[in-house]
Amino acid sequence: MLSSGIKDNNSRGIASDFLKSRIKSDSFVRIVSAYFSMYAYHALKNEFSSIGKLKFIFGEPHLSASSLGSEKNVFAVQQKDDGHSLELDLKIRFIARDCANWLSEKAEIRSVRERLVHGKLYHVDDGSRDYAMLGSSNFTMNGLGLSGNSNIEKNIIVDGDRDRNDLRAWFDELWTDESLTHDVKDQILAALRAVFLNHSPETIYFKTLTEIFGLLEDEKDALRAFEESAITNSQVWAALFEFQKDGAKAAVQKLDRF
Repeated sequence: MLSSGIKDNNSRGIASDFLKSRIKSDSFVRIVSAYFSMYAYHALKNEFSSIGKLKFIFGEPHLSASSLGSEKNVFAVQQKDDGHSLELDLKIRFIARDCANWLSEKAEIRSVRERLVHGKLYHVDDGSRDYAMLGSSNFTMNGLGLSGNSNIEKNIIVDGDRDRNDLRAWFDELWTDESLTHDVKDQILAALRAVFLNHSPETIYFKTLTEIFGLLEDEKDALRAFEESAITNSQVWAALFEFQKDGAKAAVQKLDRF
């Protein structure tokens, strides 16, 4: 491996190695990332559990007023293509609970309102000096080089005191500007708690129906055509229960689509 200030998760070092080598007990960590993965936290738990404080800014407006309550809120915490293993999936409730407890105690979390912040930043103040890495890696397994098939990224270690100090000032300017960022800690904790809370059988049943038949709501034209077809005038159709009709509609739509 080349000796380099670049961390690309390939031939020039792993992005997460910067965090592993620079975070010490009671460090003040500042991060700008489009995503926060609880699996990435779990992989770096030894380092992050001992920090003094975390300030995290979502650089994409997952949690803006227009997206609250949507699937984007889940993606703000966990990406489907995050590179985690089946073994971690089996521990998802434990990981989500542990991460929620840690964030509740250690973190402040804000999100940009509408404007994107494309660059990713990892800034560590260990009490003696500042360290910074600037580039493309999100706080995910793939982004930080923590999975078996991680992204090839383009991050560089900032080695000048002037620029490290200026990056901290830049972060703090975003953090304190209410017109640019807003507090989303409660939403993130709620998303994590939704992963590990016990749900009633009724809730699970309705979630299952939503996953199976939700597609129907998005294809009203196709539904209208189906209702006008000869199928709905047949004796077989008339003999079906309502839930069987829903299943038949879904099956016909899938045949038509695929």
